[in-house]
Amino acid sequence: MMNMQSVTSIPFTVLCFFTLSSTAFAQPQVNCKSPYTQFEMNVCAAQQAGDADRVLNQVYSQVIAKYKGTAQEDRLIDAQISWIKFRDLECTFAKKRFEGGSIAPMIYSDCLKRLTTQRTQGLKVYLTEGGF
Repeated sequence: MMNMQSVTSIPFTVLCFFTLSSTAFAQPQVNCKSPYTQFEMNVCAAQQAGDADRVLNQVYSQVIAKYKGTAQEDRLIDAQISWIKFRDLECTFAKKRFEGGSIAPMIYSDCLKRLTTQRTQGLKVYLTEGGF
C-alpha cells in the first residue's frame, strides 16, 4: 500500500485512474440492447463496467470533497486504494475460473460492474450520514 504522504499528494484525477481497468479503453461499437455473439456480450459487459466506474468516480469526488482537509480524507483515500486492490483481485479470481473460455472477459466485466456499483452505494452513504 502507498504511504499517506504519497497518496495525499496524488491529484484526484490520477487517483481515479487507479480505478480504471481494461474496460476504460475503446471498445468496438455493438448493439448492446440485443448482443448476439459472445464477443458482443463481452463488449457490452465492458461498457457497463466502464459506466459503473464513471459513476463511482463522480460519487467519490463528492465524498472526498466533503472530507477535504480532515483526518477522514486520509482514511477515505486508504480505504479506496484498498478497495480497488480487493476489487481487481476478486474479479481476476472470478475470471480465472473460466480461463481460456470466451466468456472470461464477460465474467470479469460483470464482476467489476457488480462490485463497483456496490462500492458506489456505500460511498453515497457517506454523503448523507455523519460528517460535517
